[in-house]
Amino acid sequence: MKGHSLTGLLRFSLLRQVGIERDGEPIVLARKPRALLAVLLLRAGRPVAVSQLAERIWGEDLPVDARGALQTYVNRLRAALGEDGGLIQNQAGGYLIHLGAGRLDLADFEELVAKADKVAEQDPQAESELLQQALALWGDNPLGDTGSEALERLELPALVERRLSIVERRIDAGLRLGLDAQLVPELRALTADHPLRERLWAQLMLALYRGGRQAAALSAYDAARRIMVDELGIEPGKELRDLQQAILTGSESLTAPATPEPQPSWPVHRQLPLEVADFTGRAELVSRIEKLLTDPATGVPIVALSGPPGVGKSALAIRVGHRLGSAFPDGQWYVGLAGAGDHPRDAYAVLAELLANTGVMTSAIPEGQDARAALLRSRLADRQVLIVLDDAGQAAQVRPLLPGTAGCAVLITSRNSLAGLIALEGGQSVLLDELAADDSAALVARLLGSRLLDRGEAEELARLCGHLPLALRIAASNLAARPGTDPSRYLAELRSGNRLTKLSVAGDPQAAVRNAFEQSYQSLGPDASRLFRLLGVVPGPDFTASAAAAFMDVPVDEAEAVLELLAAANLVQQHRPGRYQFHDLLRLYAQERSTGDPGREAALDRLMRDYLQRTTAAVQVVGRRKLRLPSPSYVTVDELPGPDEAISWLAAERPNLVTAVTARAGVPEYTWLLADLLRVLFELKGLVADWEAAVAAGLEAAQEADDAQAIGAMHRSRGGLLSSLGRMEDSLPDLLAAADWSHRAGDASGEVSALNAVGISTSFLGRVRESYDYFQRARDAAWAGSNRNQMAMTSGNLAAILHQLGRPREAMAATLEAKALHDELGMGPGLSSTLHTMANIHHTLGDLDEAFAVISTELDAVERLGRPRDLAQSLETLAGIRCSRGEYAEAESAALRGLKIVLDVQDQLTEAHLRCTIGDALTGLDRYAEAADSYHAALALARSTKAIEVEVRANIGLSALELSLDNPVEACRLAEQAVAFFNHLEMPMLHGSALTQLAAVHVAAGDPAAARPYAVQAVALHTESEAPLLLAKSQEILDRIG
Repeated sequence: MKGHSLTGLLRFSLLRQVGIERDGEPIVLARKPRALLAVLLLRAGRPVAVSQLAERIWGEDLPVDARGALQTYVNRLRAALGEDGGLIQNQAGGYLIHLGAGRLDLADFEELVAKADKVAEQDPQAESELLQQALALWGDNPLGDTGSEALERLELPALVERRLSIVERRIDAGLRLGLDAQLVPELRALTADHPLRERLWAQLMLALYRGGRQAAALSAYDAARRIMVDELGIEPGKELRDLQQAILTGSESLTAPATPEPQPSWPVHRQLPLEVADFTGRAELVSRIEKLLTDPATGVPIVALSGPPGVGKSALAIRVGHRLGSAFPDGQWYVGLAGAGDHPRDAYAVLAELLANTGVMTSAIPEGQDARAALLRSRLADRQVLIVLDDAGQAAQVRPLLPGTAGCAVLITSRNSLAGLIALEGGQSVLLDELAADDSAALVARLLGSRLLDRGEAEELARLCGHLPLALRIAASNLAARPGTDPSRYLAELRSGNRLTKLSVAGDPQAAVRNAFEQSYQSLGPDASRLFRLLGVVPGPDFTASAAAAFMDVPVDEAEAVLELLAAANLVQQHRPGRYQFHDLLRLYAQERSTGDPGREAALDRLMRDYLQRTTAAVQVVGRRKLRLPSPSYVTVDELPGPDEAISWLAAERPNLVTAVTARAGVPEYTWLLADLLRVLFELKGLVADWEAAVAAGLEAAQEADDAQAIGAMHRSRGGLLSSLGRMEDSLPDLLAAADWSHRAGDASGEVSALNAVGISTSFLGRVRESYDYFQRARDAAWAGSNRNQMAMTSGNLAAILHQLGRPREAMAATLEAKALHDELGMGPGLSSTLHTMANIHHTLGDLDEAFAVISTELDAVERLGRPRDLAQSLETLAGIRCSRGEYAEAESAALRGLKIVLDVQDQLTEAHLRCTIGDALTGLDRYAEAADSYHAALALARSTKAIEVEVRANIGLSALELSLDNPVEACRLAEQAVAFFNHLEMPMLHGSALTQLAAVHVAAGDPAAARPYAVQAVALHTESEAPLLLAKSQEILDRIG
């Protein structure tokens, strides 16, 4: 049976003595659990009532709590079985043991007897052999070593009777075969052991008579009669008396019958090719396939192993086949079907080959495919053969070759998915992909040895070979055939040359990756081969049915059907629902094929326009107020997706869109138009590397075309990227260039956007007055152009800079103006930014409750908009407000949440502000050491981003810490350093805070005279700025001086 040879399986026995073995090693059991096991095994697969179990374990001597004692023994038995304890189950008021095929000797015995039943009439020799195999499973002590008299009394007699009946039957088969003389010694021993069993006496008499020993046969009758009369007081039965009479008269009925014409013998064929000696990896897959092929619950296991050319399907199938040799004692057949070649083998001819494997003479093989298939199924009935069908083309080539009854298994390899076979015949599909990176490198090392290639070189060779076993073996063969060749030179050839040409063995066309691909390509129909070629033009890593439709210029459903054909042929892979990709080397082959297609350029143009169309639609939803370059006339958006759909599409297509931009696919304007549209996604998700690559390609294309508006847009995008990274100084050249190019192009909106961005960067650099001038210019231009979105944006930014300049009332007026415009436009980034500024102004004016309410509203809006950078900035403002309210723990929590976000999106400037605010919160919690660490981190970031405001804040915070630690000298140095910045920095409220801290240091040092001028100046600045909270601090210092 199939399970016999599998390691790790349990074997249960009743016929020798009751026991369990795991991998041939006995599991120790006490007698009561052994008796319990025996009863369960005798009724394997059927529930046994507790009362019946108790009766057979204890007989009449039941314990007080038989049910409890039984449960204890069940638990001990389960513990002995370990991880297989679940085989014993509670069911229907009792217990049952559930065993698979090949685990119990009694079940094996009955299975062999059943096989003998099927061949008895036609083949007594096979019957005799099968019965002998069945009897060989018995030992001298069935049901032994249980210690249960009741079990032996109630169950053993039926077992012994069953065995004796099969012994008698096996002797009958031997008599039919003419083995009379050989059987006599055994029958004499059996009649001595079982003197009252008339059937054995009859068999002995017949064997003696047929052996020419008539007198001995009659003497045997006399001995049998004497025993029966003496012990039972009866005469022998009619069968024995009739036999004596027939012997006396020499009846012809006693002559041995003619032996039936034997069926063709069963030759055991082991046809699997030599296993690859250095097979590497795929251990889990090998195990999975083995389990599928030997699953006793499956009638005829059929496993279809598919995958792209060169992935190692045949090698894997052969390895699995060799490992399962003992599970299929009747043979392992191998047939190459040549399905991927020009001349696939016909099932009719293959059936003749397989019938010959079963022992059928060539002359006896019927005509007609159906007749051959039926005879094959008949010959395979009750046999255990593994059939490996290698390189199948289509399901129709395989179906006639399948067995019809349990016992056999079929392992198929194919470049096609054979979906029809899986659906109709109930097979299991196993998709084989490229080797894992570690396994690829390990295979290279095994093929070449570690002395030729170091680890890094092996990994690169594996990558250049696409982790395909065929390519790896060819590359290794080429290197081994060129002794003394520097491996780095060969790697360079693969990197820079025609890789498919290099991955071939000279003089052997079969040993070539291109040849493997060519066979699959040539089997495609016209539509599929055309799409395969055109997909070689795809600039990105994957594609969808929509992209295929654009290439083919057909409806999506038609393109999808063709794409499915390529997937079924494993020339493309569906790596995610609806998304397909090439294996690396297949992509090279497709590109090679596409060069000769006259429709290549037109197809690429259709794809790029489709990308533009869909990206424009998505960006109109996700960034509807973002300034974009005008769409060309061929881009028309008739229907907009929903917000979630737009984001999902952009996220899924991002790698393709970015690659299309960086590869500058199609005409030049496609590059800058896509780069400009994608800026919305890059900014929203903090995709720095993509943004940088796309804007570089877009700017280069625009400059080559000398398109002023596009050049301005690309400079504006790159400036926005740099400022988002906190590199404000670096952003200015691009933003100023953007304003200039936009002005030259007559792009008023582009110029306003650039001027506004310059204002933002200069404000963060502490050049507040300069920033105010740029914001004012931007606002004036926006209002002159009547662009309400830009009017709202510039008014809001002007409000923010007025606040920094210490003019909160004017700032509030500008904020209200901006909010009114944004309210008309609806919630968006501009309104959330305006609310952010409004919260800061309320904070400055001492309206903490109002500030808290406004920032809370803004936080909700920003989270809904999904803008992580804005969310982090709002959390920093919230943390500052909470600090002013004395809620330091809550402030720390909010700031830490913001810090996590900015670390993800790489916003160093906001990170610097957050670390300062965390320092403020930790100081309020008296966690001075942690506060100092946070301030120092902020200081380092401020210096790298040239953020003077943060540097001042960090110095003020550190000075206050040093003062609390009674270190006035260091506290004074830090405060003076903060004040010194205001020689060229115009931020009156922050200036006042620095002066307040310096005054506090001098007061603590006992020098009120030195403190007074700083305190007086701080009070004046905070009074003019209408900042009551800050004024209270500076006034307190001044009051202490007196």
